[in-house]
Amino acid sequence: NNLESPMKIQRIAYPWFGSILLLAMASYLFIGNSKLTLSLVQSAPQLFTAQVELIILGVVLLVWLLDLRLFYNRRENYIKNSQALKAQLNDLIENKRQLQRKAHTYSNQTEKLKAFIGDRLLEYIEYDEKFLHFKGIAAEVRHNGIICYDKILGALHAAAAADTENPNYPEALTSLSYLWDLLDLSTADNIALHINNHICECEEYYYQIQLQKQHPNTQAEPIPYTPTFLAHNALLRAILPLMKMREEAVISENAEFLFHTQADSQFQLYISKECELLGNENHIVLVIENLVKNALYYTNEGNTDSTAGLQKSKAYNKVSLSLTRDAQSLQIVVYNHGPHVA
Repeated sequence: NNLESPMKIQRIAYPWFGSILLLAMASYLFIGNSKLTLSLVQSAPQLFTAQVELIILGVVLLVWLLDLRLFYNRRENYIKNSQALKAQLNDLIENKRQLQRKAHTYSNQTEKLKAFIGDRLLEYIEYDEKFLHFKGIAAEVRHNGIICYDKILGALHAAAAADTENPNYPEALTSLSYLWDLLDLSTADNIALHINNHICECEEYYYQIQLQKQHPNTQAEPIPYTPTFLAHNALLRAILPLMKMREEAVISENAEFLFHTQADSQFQLYISKECELLGNENHIVLVIENLVKNALYYTNEGNTDSTAGLQKSKAYNKVSLSLTRDAQSLQIVVYNHGPHVA
């Protein structure tokens, strides 16, 4: 507040009025008692009586005392104003010091922020360089791999047609398709946009299939691939290899669900068999593999070396996977005692 309303400098006025009256009183007494002014006194003797002198003396003293009191009041106000001005100057100096300290602090923080941003920019630039490098490698592999992919695919189809009883050929075809889809994702500029475009394309093919069913006599171009897949097949492709590693690949089923609820197993499965999705099955396999492996990592991290501790760990540190659906959506849940992923 003192800074917002600056103090005005006040001056102390000397009590001239009382001093002048005292000087006039002294002159009056001098005239009344001096021999040099005896003729003046004789001409107006009523002005120099004792009563008149006392009255004049009382009035002069009263006026002088009032003037003296006014002088001291002004002096006190001057002292107060001086103290207020001094306090205002001290506040101004302190505020200046605070501003200097803040400027110094903010300057240090600005330097730290600039250094932090510079380090992050260097990291991002290095990351972009690595990303572009690996993306270039993936693009080169994809470009050179198209010919190899076609040859391997043709050889596997021919081998599978020649030996229909060998299960290795269908598994090899599935693995080759999975590898090719991973290569597609690795070379995509925007993975989300790439997947969404593929789903839109699958939706178009799906409606074409529905129209062909309604009009079977109409000639139409063949659909290049099946636009839908069963979600439980993708889940089984992701989970069965991990269960076989632990000798737990025993899955029961009924008309609607697949389930695996053995007490000594590390997995609990509850999978609906009526969930059909648009898109690429391999994308769901990749997501489920990542989630399940993440769950297994945190589950195995808490296991103990003792037999009792291992049995207790299997009883409580389970990986639960469920696939359910309602009228409008499908829900896949992978749960364990680790931290939340999303």
